[in-house]
Amino acid sequence: MTASILLHYAMSGLRILKQEMPWEKHRLLKKASQFVLNYSDEGDAKLMVLSRLTILTRAILPPVGEGENKIDIVPVIDRYYEYAYTVGKLREHDIRDKNILDVGSSGSVLPTILAALGNRVVCIDVREWPVTWPNLEFVKCDLAEVDFAIESFDVITLVSTIEHVGLGTYGDKEDVDGDIKGVAMLRKYLRPKGMMILTVPFGKPSILFPFHRIYDNSRFSRLTSGFSILDKRCFGPVDKPNVYRPCSEKEAYGVDTYRSYAVICALLEKE
Repeated sequence: MTASILLHYAMSGLRILKQEMPWEKHRLLKKASQFVLNYSDEGDAKLMVLSRLTILTRAILPPVGEGENKIDIVPVIDRYYEYAYTVGKLREHDIRDKNILDVGSSGSVLPTILAALGNRVVCIDVREWPVTWPNLEFVKCDLAEVDFAIESFDVITLVSTIEHVGLGTYGDKEDVDGDIKGVAMLRKYLRPKGMMILTVPFGKPSILFPFHRIYDNSRFSRLTSGFSILDKRCFGPVDKPNVYRPCSEKEAYGVDTYRSYAVICALLEKE
């Protein structure tokens, strides 16, 4: 292992330890408090200030309960359902040979699938994504820096991305309504009657600062303003903390947001 790699891990460890210090948690809490104000019409949003160490701890928590719930199982995460929902809806509407914009592409397998289905795909992310595929183009940029021709895409896919926008964790500018402004901005790049597939965490209104938001019906309605909702479905870890399944909105609201969250997947049409 080279000295540069060792230095990288050492610096990363120091940053994680810094986030655990009481004064740093207090600073983040004060900074995060603005994000829960007027978040939802259904009531005050729950605020949790999380460090990367906390996120790692939550990720490896064992299943709770007795009997079968204590048996080690392979986690079934939200992404399995989000990708399947997205591809299913595109096939249902015979989306082929179309211009698609995928937002938040880094680390995702979805853009290559969209291109393999015969579409022209443009991907954007603030992080590098060194993947090549026929009819696939990657543009490294912040969502606020996007500058495409107006009404140039037939479909926009926004899978587990917009909930991060405006919280600053990926180097973007902090903005309490950065998510709502982001979707509104993307809407102008859709052609008339163009479709957007949007997936976000869903349940009790919460801000897990500085990582992501959890949407309730009120905030989700603001997020999707200017669109008709053609279809929506929820998936969540209702029975076991690390196993998702199709669920109702009522069940999604019952998920413990400290341990996990449900997701809502929606097919939208530009009004």
